[in-house]
Amino acid sequence: MQYLVTTNKDRVPKNAQIFVVGNAPVGWVPKSGDFHWSSDRPREPGESDRVKSVIAVMPTLKSGSSDTNLLQYFRRSRAKQDLTQLRQCLVSTQVAFDACVAATWLQIDREQQKANRDRLIAIGLDREHLSEYPELLPLSNFASQVRAALRQEELKLLDKVGELLGAAAFWSGGTVWLKHRELEGEITHIHMNDRCVEVDCGADGTHLANYWDTTFPSDRSRWSDFQTEAHDSLVFRVQAEWLIAACRGDRQWPGKKEEIAIPQSESESLS
Repeated sequence: MQYLVTTNKDRVPKNAQIFVVGNAPVGWVPKSGDFHWSSDRPREPGESDRVKSVIAVMPTLKSGSSDTNLLQYFRRSRAKQDLTQLRQCLVSTQVAFDACVAATWLQIDREQQKANRDRLIAIGLDREHLSEYPELLPLSNFASQVRAALRQEELKLLDKVGELLGAAAFWSGGTVWLKHRELEGEITHIHMNDRCVEVDCGADGTHLANYWDTTFPSDRSRWSDFQTEAHDSLVFRVQAEWLIAACRGDRQWPGKKEEIAIPQSESESLS
């Protein structure tokens, strides 16, 4: 599964089944078999005007379905087009808890959907909008703990961008921070075999740094568009996968005093 956070419609893969959750990149047009769910859809006559979670407008896995989750269901539904092996990509224009919740909804089974629907809706809504749902107010503290823990996870990931994304973090150039030298500079070359990056630090010279000793500058205004997409897509994936694991009972919910385990595999290409 590929996770992509982008506002550029041209970055959305053409050779994948696309699932957009939340707002779509401006100008993006779904092809046959793509899906887009947003809580901003037009309201039906008489429908409440309270803010909705994205999963409130998403389907639920049908009773008796042989599919393990909605992604499998939607993949199988394309079998007549001989696209059963087509990769799938989750797309959002920003890292948002509601997008992570929607990504989770697509990847858990029917029983897990039933057991965790209220929890996921509470996580996806911020405290202000959660107050519009009296039936969910008992979950307010739980949802706040989850969101706080996921925000802390995002900060931990920033320090590990080079380690987790590998070459994908650097191939478009841009400004990077060399942690072991406490220097900042422009990428001039990527050494794939040695897993290191060459950085021009101006008067401080040109240096080689291993991926895991390199990250993005703390000043996000200095990030390139690709660096922003690469980082946000990583956050989207890690946060959603934690929620998926919690729904499946494989991990504690965020905020439950569990040692955070960050995946060590390199990400998929974001192009």
